[in-house]
Amino acid sequence: MTLQNGGVTVASGGTLMGNFTAGGTTAIQSGGTLSVGNSPGTGNFSTLTLAGTNVMEFNTNASRSAAGTDFDTINISTGLSYGGGMNLVFAGLISNNAVAFDLFNFGVVTPTGNFASVNIFSGATLIGSLTRTAAIWNGALNLGYGSGSQDFSFSQTTGNLIVIITEPSTWALLVLGLIAVITSRRRRRTV
Repeated sequence: MTLQNGGVTVASGGTLMGNFTAGGTTAIQSGGTLSVGNSPGTGNFSTLTLAGTNVMEFNTNASRSAAGTDFDTINISTGLSYGGGMNLVFAGLISNNAVAFDLFNFGVVTPTGNFASVNIFSGATLIGSLTRTAAIWNGALNLGYGSGSQDFSFSQTTGNLIVIITEPSTWALLVLGLIAVITSRRRRRTV
């Protein structure tokens, strides 16, 4: 579907949903929702201003390697302003390998603003929120798939989300390393 060249405004209580191309400026106002695709899909925008809720969906394919098919993607040609909240909704398994998702593809455009929140969902269940430092949102959360948690990192600068499964052996090595450091410090104090 192609929307008007003059732009689109989604007011509070409204939702812009589906696969589409929008010319002009598209503004998602506070209380409005952007949900590109039809679980998942692609949205193409000239300029996108986000102040409401942005929903990005990931399907049940464990590798999720195809933008617009395995996960939602937003293509920007002129301008992008982050704001409001972003909800990342996962369904099904996650690959045991690190996976990168190009959620926002904006080429040479320099995005402005910051999301107010980035939340991780497993289906309709909120798992937790990521924490922002500068333009990077990070967090370790357990989607309930496999034996451990997943490390999430979303960069507002690149528009990419990286998901890494933390293996139990990694945690075991971390714990053993901490025990060794604590033991060596205690020995130094008693000598």
